[in-house]
Amino acid sequence: MTLLSAQSIKKRFGGVTALSGADFDLRSGEVHVLLGSNGCGKSTLCKVISGVVRPDSGTVRVKDRLLEDITPRLSRERGVGVVYQELSLVPSLSVAQNILLGMEKVNGLGILRDTKNEEALEEIFSEFRDLFPRGFSLETMVHALTPDLQQLVEIMKVLARDPEILIFDEPTASLSKEQIDLFFGILDRLKAKEKGIIFISHKLEEIFRVGDRITIMRGGKHVGCSTISSITRDEIVHLMVGDIFQSEYRKSSPYRSGRELLGGRGLSGRSIREIDFSLGQGEILGLGGLQGQGQRAFLLTLFGVEPLHEGTLEREGRAVSLKSPKQAMRESLAYISGDRKKYGVFLIRSILENLFISRVILNTMPLFRRKTLKGSADSVIQDLGLVYDTLDRPVSTLSGGNQQKVIIGRWLLNNPAVILMDDPTKGVDVKTKKDLYELMERMCQAGCSVIWNSSDDQELLQNADRVLVFREGRVIRELSGKDLNESTLYRAALGVDDPAEEGR
Repeated sequence: MTLLSAQSIKKRFGGVTALSGADFDLRSGEVHVLLGSNGCGKSTLCKVISGVVRPDSGTVRVKDRLLEDITPRLSRERGVGVVYQELSLVPSLSVAQNILLGMEKVNGLGILRDTKNEEALEEIFSEFRDLFPRGFSLETMVHALTPDLQQLVEIMKVLARDPEILIFDEPTASLSKEQIDLFFGILDRLKAKEKGIIFISHKLEEIFRVGDRITIMRGGKHVGCSTISSITRDEIVHLMVGDIFQSEYRKSSPYRSGRELLGGRGLSGRSIREIDFSLGQGEILGLGGLQGQGQRAFLLTLFGVEPLHEGTLEREGRAVSLKSPKQAMRESLAYISGDRKKYGVFLIRSILENLFISRVILNTMPLFRRKTLKGSADSVIQDLGLVYDTLDRPVSTLSGGNQQKVIIGRWLLNNPAVILMDDPTKGVDVKTKKDLYELMERMCQAGCSVIWNSSDDQELLQNADRVLVFREGRVIRELSGKDLNESTLYRAALGVDDPAEEGR
């Protein structure tokens, strides 16, 4: 029986096409895997199904019933439950309160019926008891839980509503092997109850273990659908990346020297494990693989935001300890994030203030002389092509692309030796992207070096000299030369050529 059908779904965000006629269906009693490369549209499709994003065109049907003007509430009422990567828990509430939030049982006077609530909690927790430590209490506050236990609570919260359709977006990312095994047992029981499950994962061993069918997306639409038993790992990679045109990709930097500006040996932290790397002067070093595999944590560790637990970091052959962004900045490191509101701009401050805030932090600008600052800013602004009418304009009034140019301009004023770029073109227009690519080329020509994490694989492969492929917090392969193509990148990211995956 078909539980869900999405047909010809289209969605654009500004000038970016997220979905270009995507089709998908889900049957009762199956696990249907949804797979694709970074930015292929799978997350947007799931948000359309769950009512978070409204499509520009196309239809969504649940049990052959058309969902019009779909909203999250309507989607839940029709039996759709979603476990997102970003948890929706309230840290200041207990586990029990989070699970029951919005579905507490009350009597006719609106008074909570404690007995009924306790029964509902016990029923759902009985399925998960073996996944939690012995003696675990549902009265534990969520903020006191480890990430793996928070993930399990999120799953319990969704299952407590007894949805017929379940969407799991990377549900095992923070779970241990033992917890994953037990969780897959829960999936088997859900299948036996005729639930339909959409399962998003990039771990091939999981896909082949629990999946019944697989739909692969590329460029905002589905490019293949098959039973798991009739598709190979090589076929999956080919469908994900399509044909490869090697000539599109950068060969090697003409500006790279033999001088190492930054290097690390055995670097381990909260989300990274035993990473070795070397960054030459004038080089662009890419961080590739599926997003969320430790690339961002690596950059934040280098910039002193995340702690380094083990290993040695060297700046031009000299051991350094970067325990804060201020220390990293004193070593001529800069950090440019695509998450402008969290790590980038001060929205209520002016363009001028944003440009020079790092100089204030470093105490290299003790006296605020407006004429001097404006003169220094003019050359950088012209180089970036920043569109503005006055430097006193609040950054909040600028477009996303111009906000990003302000962030870049801030660091250029510091003359950095190493630029750490964390998905810097996310959500910006094509012209701003082109401007940034050209700027990075000029910076490398002048002797600067770049470490570049990007969720856009084409962008990474076209701009990087070498790419470190991340998987589960480790660098599992380095790509350069003729290996700089999507096929090789995703074979490494998915573990297709990993001996440990053979025979699975």
